[in-house]
Amino acid sequence: MNRIFRPFLDKFVVVFIDDILIYSRTPEEHNEHLRLVLEILKAKQLYTKLSKCEFWLDEVKFLGHVISAEGIAIDSAKVESVLQWERPRTVTDIQSFVGLVSYYRRFIEGFSKIVAPLTQLTRKEQLFIWTDACERSFDKLKMRLTTSPMLVLPDSSEPFDVYCDASHQGLGCVLMQNRKVVAYASRQLKNHERNYPTHDLDCGMIIITSEFLRQVGQKQLQDVELVKLLGLLGTEKAVGFELGEDGILRFKGRICLPHDAELKRAVLEESHKSRLSIHPGMTKMYQDLKKTFWWSGMKREIAEYVAACLTCQKAKVEHQKPSGLMQQMEIPEWK
Repeated sequence: MNRIFRPFLDKFVVVFIDDILIYSRTPEEHNEHLRLVLEILKAKQLYTKLSKCEFWLDEVKFLGHVISAEGIAIDSAKVESVLQWERPRTVTDIQSFVGLVSYYRRFIEGFSKIVAPLTQLTRKEQLFIWTDACERSFDKLKMRLTTSPMLVLPDSSEPFDVYCDASHQGLGCVLMQNRKVVAYASRQLKNHERNYPTHDLDCGMIIITSEFLRQVGQKQLQDVELVKLLGLLGTEKAVGFELGEDGILRFKGRICLPHDAELKRAVLEESHKSRLSIHPGMTKMYQDLKKTFWWSGMKREIAEYVAACLTCQKAKVEHQKPSGLMQQMEIPEWK
């Protein structure tokens, strides 16, 4: 489905598995967009069931969101399952709850600060003790979902305002346009970042190009296994997986790289052949990449890539001829 609508994706068509969403600015545009989509379906001999189709809607529910001309809001029907969630009793319960709530984190200001007491319990060698802080965090997250604001749809032709804040509890920012919120974003500090002075936290950032993330997001929706995981978010079968505010599926904070040959080649080449990497071995390359990326069979594919590198085959010690026997140096006679 993504392949046949590729020229129109993110222009006026959104495809998720077998669901097609068509959006337009004016009735005239919408009429033309509908005609194009229906003609493509007819040409490819793909058929839709009329009883499952809805046309000319002012408001639509899609992937747990309610989308209208006013903006994007959380679907109250989806929030109901969160409100009825019982108090977590194990680490797995916490991971399932946080994974589900994280899907709507861009609607919640200061999300990482609120969820911190819960994520603290999921760390290694941390005793599971449910405290008052955990109870407040659990209740506050459920309350925030029911009172979350409507986010406006961004207009690329208008300027944006970004407000950032940093403390030793976490980093946060708000993306706004015309004094209205487009999205909230936040994250907790890593252990080594807790020692940074505040001005370093204000300036610090990790940059991954928006174009690369856009490609990853599109390819994730074409990967059958990752699409299955998206549908299982918040269950025991998808523990550790979460959907970020940028729409990218991650596993324990690492980007889930889809099974796409071009994307994988770009990542592997950048990690192995760039001027900053200088052909690392399999172990070093794997340790570097796993900080940012995750995919099924990652370690094996990295080993195969390094083994097939011609430069490594010529230069690495294990591929060179063995040295001869050690020869004792002649001892000079001193007068």
